[in-house]
Amino acid sequence: MKVTYLAALALTTPLFLANPVKAENPNHVQQLLSTGECMGCDLVGADLSGEHLIGANLRKADLSGANLVDTNHPHWYRWTSSRK
Repeated sequence: MKVTYLAALALTTPLFLANPVKAENPNHVQQLLSTGECMGCDLVGADLSGEHLIGANLRKADLSGANLVDTNHPHWYRWTSSRK
């Protein structure tokens, strides 16, 4: 019983200590939010929920896995497809 408990604890502890992986480039996110321009930026997995993106230039930006909930950019649906 004690061995089973210790084995379970040893296997699950790393799950609690692991930090979520942030893939986006924080400088690119800041650039987008401050200037509205971010051509070719790495925004993979970025949390852009609720941001005002009307008029933002995101041409060729990689928004794979980005959170775009409640954004108001008129072409947000294009960002869900693969980068071209």
